[in-house]
Amino acid sequence: MPLSILNHSPRRSAFTLIELIISFVIVSVLISLLLMGVSSVRESSRSLTCQNNLRQLGLAYQQLPKGKSRTMGSIQARLLPFLEQTWVANSVPPIELTTFGLMCDRVYTPKDDIDSTSISVFQCPSDGATALGTNYRVCMGPDAQPRAEDGGGRGPFVSYAEARTNIPRGLSNVVSFAERLRSNSSNSYFQSQRDIWFAGLASNSSSDVYLTASELAVRHPPKFFYRSCGHSWYSQLAVFTAYNHLAGPNSGGTALVQNPWGGSVVEGLGYVIPSTSNHSAGVNVARCDGSVSLVADGIDVLVWRALGTAIDGS
Repeated sequence: MPLSILNHSPRRSAFTLIELIISFVIVSVLISLLLMGVSSVRESSRSLTCQNNLRQLGLAYQQLPKGKSRTMGSIQARLLPFLEQTWVANSVPPIELTTFGLMCDRVYTPKDDIDSTSISVFQCPSDGATALGTNYRVCMGPDAQPRAEDGGGRGPFVSYAEARTNIPRGLSNVVSFAERLRSNSSNSYFQSQRDIWFAGLASNSSSDVYLTASELAVRHPPKFFYRSCGHSWYSQLAVFTAYNHLAGPNSGGTALVQNPWGGSVVEGLGYVIPSTSNHSAGVNVARCDGSVSLVADGIDVLVWRALGTAIDGS
């Protein structure tokens, strides 16, 4: 028998099971890496859009007449003419305020026809909520109980419709706007990063009491809460258009207010409304000089409070 015939081995016509399994594993890993890359690129794009929105708000803030306004609603509503939204601003009904409440004014009632107008520059694309309204809120300072002797909050805004005329700590050192996730009104369960709890704390409660209550509400979700937070860009209610720097960004505590439906700066209504977002590393903020940056979730809370302080306390 020839040697060539003895050395001949039959040709395989298919893969072995082991080879197929290895091939599937390699393909699966490549697909997962591709999907992660696509997701990362999409989130980067959404974050850039969010920062661009805040940059427009920061630049509009530069043109905003400082001091009280008694003809329009929130700061967001007052910014409309500087955001190329004059047609919306012209449709906002004038209101005459008799008091500038810290949580709201007692006269104003939200106008459904106004709040149903979608303003894209007010909405972060990473939020995912379907409701209209705003993600970008005005900074009311670092205190749970803004004091009357400080003229309201120690932030760049002394009420939700009044910008401070002077910022001694410097425009580049103070945050004017930051983002917070809007409520998903279709959800029946409490979401600490979106909803707000009506805590009913004593009017003289300290900031530490508010922070403790905020943390407890995460472990023991409240049954009664507000799930339309951020759904209005016109209202002067804090649950819609304001936040403070008492708790750090995405700190894990829930937002809470003492009493959202009445009172004034003099009465000292308290609240904790942290900045929150769906961005992977932190929250986007605009400073009073118009600059925009991402603030990391792990920022020291004292530094975060300083960023929200426009004036030193009395």
